[in-house]
Order: sequence, then C-alpha cells, then structure tokens
Amino acid sequence: MKSKRLPLWLSAIGGLLVLPGVLWIAGSGMRLNNDDVSSALNPLTRILCGTTDWAVKTLKSKRLPLWLSAIGGLLVLPGVLWIAGSGMRLNNDDVSSALNPLTRIHLDRIEDGPVSVTLIIPNTARWTRIRKAWGEPEFVFSAIDPTGQLALCLPKIGARIELRDVTGRVIALRPGSGPYGYSNNCESSSLRFSAAVGDELTLEATKTGEGVSTVPAGDLIVVAEWFNTKDKLVGVGLDKDFESLVKWPSIAGSLLVLSGLMVFVRNRQHSGD
Repeated sequence: MKSKRLPLWLSAIGGLLVLPGVLWIAGSGMRLNNDDVSSALNPLTRILCGTTDWAVKTLKSKRLPLWLSAIGGLLVLPGVLWIAGSGMRLNNDDVSSALNPLTRIHLDRIEDGPVSVTLIIPNTARWTRIRKAWGEPEFVFSAIDPTGQLALCLPKIGARIELRDVTGRVIALRPGSGPYGYSNNCESSSLRFSAAVGDELTLEATKTGEGVSTVPAGDLIVVAEWFNTKDKLVGVGLDKDFESLVKWPSIAGSLLVLSGLMVFVRNRQHSGD
C-alpha cells in the first residue's frame, strides 16, 4: 500500500475505464435519438406509402394491359417481320451449297483417255431457295491447282472440254475469267455456259497434248457463279448481325405482352369479386 507506483496504476486503470464514456459523450452530437429517427423516417414512409398507392392504382388501371401489350408488340414486330422473311435469306449451308463445285474430275485421269461424267443442274428445295435469294447463276468450267486457290489457264493445259445435252447437242462454251474465290493466271482462264434448272448434261474432257506433254496436277471443276457474289456474301453476314439485334428486343416484347395479359386477367378476376 505504501508503494509509490500504486496511485499511478490506479489512475491509469481508472483512465482506461473512463475513456470510452468520454469518447461517447464527445461524439453525442453526431448521433440520432428516437425523435430524430422518427422525424427522418416520416417523409420516407409517406413517399413509400404514396408510391405503393400509385403502384396499386396503376395495376388496377384498365389501360395498363393495353400499354404493356402495345409496347411489347412494337418490340416484337421486328422479330416477327424477320421470321416472316426468313424464306428469302440464306444460311451457311445454303451458301456452301451455292459455292461448292457441282462436279470434280482429277486432271490426271485424262492422261489415259477421254473422261465423261454426267452433270445435273440442281433442282432441289435448297437450290430453289438460293435462286429466289440470289437469282439465276452462270456456270463455270475451271481447272484449279492442287491448292484449290488458283484457276489454271485452260487453253494452256492441253485439254479439250465439250458439253452436250441429253439430245447430243453441243452446248456453247464462252471463254471468261475464273469463278469467285479463285485467282487467275490468265485473262480467259475458264469456260462459261448457261443451263436451266434440272438440265442433265454430259461433260467430256480429252487430252489434246497441244503445247504440253503432261496435263498438270489439279482438278477440273464446274461451279455456279452468282452475280455480285461478294455483295451477296456481305449481305448474309449482315443478316446474322441483324438477327442478334432483334433477338433480345423480341424476348423483352414477348414478356411485356405476357405481363399485359396477366394484368388483364387479374383485373377481370378482381372486378368479378
């Protein structure tokens, strides 16, 4: 009890015990009492109550289903028109079918003698859809290199091409450039012709040996050529972009129309009660 440090320890411990109370009193100006809380909440309560009353009145409004359906219908309309016109648009499979060769002959086959194959101009539902969208094509004979990227110069490969219809009549072939998607190594690298839907033609390729001792490696192909093919392919790409744009508004519009129907049914039930 006679220790000189005892008063110091007692004062220190007492100070630590008193400190929270001192800090609480010092911060009392920043705290709210019950009256303050009540005063602050009353306007908010009135606003919320007013908002709730407005919401209830809105839900009971006879015009709400009409507005929901009208707005939803406007959002759905582009999607409906898009689906309605789907028969005039092409998908990836259609494009692939339109640009892929109709027949293919390995050029080395004509080393052993004339090669004859039957060529039928497609008359399928897919090709009917392609024609409706892109119009009537022209057809092209081309000799392409093994990479499938370059149209060889037909007059220089030592081969003769003849095309006949079912009656044996020779179909006229016109010199021209290679088909879309292939590079050319001469101005008139290919032969072009016209044919009707469903025509059955006979293609005969014969080695002439003129100018070359061996026919080069590659393939003789027949492919359809469409007017402004590049622009048509750009249009197909834009169709895909537009499809993604109309998808989500159409979903939102469908939900609004459904909501309008639900509100209408609910109001009818309440009015009946």
